[in-house]
Amino acid sequence: MNWVMRLAEAVNWRPLELDVSWNEIEAVLGSPLPADFKRFCEVFGRGEFCDGLVVDSTDGGAAHELLDDLADYRKLAESLYRTHLDPHGLYTKGGSGYIPWGRITQGHSLYWLAGQGSPDEWPVMMNAETGEWERFDVPMSEFVFRVFTD
Repeated sequence: MNWVMRLAEAVNWRPLELDVSWNEIEAVLGSPLPADFKRFCEVFGRGEFCDGLVVDSTDGGAAHELLDDLADYRKLAESLYRTHLDPHGLYTKGGSGYIPWGRITQGHSLYWLAGQGSPDEWPVMMNAETGEWERFDVPMSEFVFRVFTD
């Protein structure tokens, strides 16, 4: 099922069809990204979604907020985020761990648990302000669709 297009239809959004340099972005990251996330970015671009969700995205080209956020997390990893990201830790290039991809304005941070299986099978992980983790075994676009329509 194409969750990205279902989501676009649900919010009456005309796809932007941005040209994104995924090869360059994934080379810097050291891993492919989930296909539905890439499609989400091409369709919706950068900005807050439905007044409550911020997805790390792009305006096109090779610049991407996901890479910026991952770099910011790395800078803070030695102090603040070391325990916040237990037990898997922050993603390392070519390795595994949490990759941040968004946040819900109520204080929840959104990640993938990367490194196990195909990127299209990475679970969505939500970390609440309380530090509790919740796992969702669905693509990120289905997660977003269900958050805003269920």
